[in-house]
Amino acid sequence: IYILKYAEYANKIYPIINAKESINAIYLGCKMPKEYQEEIAKYYKNTEIKVYQMKLKEDLFDFYFEEFVI
Repeated sequence: IYILKYAEYANKIYPIINAKESINAIYLGCKMPKEYQEEIAKYYKNTEIKVYQMKLKEDLFDFYFEEFVI
């Protein structure tokens, strides 16, 4: 991970980092709109980065991740 530049937000300076080379997987929340899920999955489709979708279990108050496939 390395810093690309700095940006100001709410009167504070924050680093903008390039983490693309450090990402192994992306986990999408269960309430994320479908069109956003599909857009993210398409962007990483032909890369080594896996995209997972969080799913709620029907019989327990728990969740699991399933690989997102377009």
